[in-house]
Amino acid sequence: MKTCKYDTFSEAIQASDGELPEFDGNGNLPPGDYRPTEGELRSRFAEWHTLSTRPEVYRVWRIRRRDLVGAGCPKDAALLVNGSFTTEKSHPEDVDFCVEVEVPGMDGSSLSSVKDIIDLLPGNKKDHKRIHAFPVYVLPEDHPMYQAVTVEGMRYWLKWFGRDRSSNPKGRVWATIGGHRDK
Repeated sequence: MKTCKYDTFSEAIQASDGELPEFDGNGNLPPGDYRPTEGELRSRFAEWHTLSTRPEVYRVWRIRRRDLVGAGCPKDAALLVNGSFTTEKSHPEDVDFCVEVEVPGMDGSSLSSVKDIIDLLPGNKKDHKRIHAFPVYVLPEDHPMYQAVTVEGMRYWLKWFGRDRSSNPKGRVWATIGGHRDK
């Protein structure tokens, strides 16, 4: 029995809407799940305020996505984008995102198989300016820790990325490591 609307980011990204709506009165996207095209994402979040940090944050984020593919992350791995970068804030300092990382188990050898990917997901480390990235481990559904690791991880990030710092509800932006929807 499912205890969360989605068990994995891949399920959520398939259910997401495309077009980005206007920001609400709090400067957020209205609640919902959105999967913009690359052009929509770039024009909404990177290019609309060129005298800000936005173009640089976007550039660094694109490089990190490319590096994740080079480290073995599948191009279709779902990615949930968040933070002030996805709001109307003029000068966001960084972009926050979570990415699915498929692993066969939570033992040392399973995690070492994705070490290069994990190393590119620095979390909240201050030495990685402009990027706060977090893994969501996707275990096989029959794994005994699937509910605790995959489903609960998904639930945590959907809740955390569904509200701003003042607890106002906000929309979530979805992509894949390799890009965005085509049309």
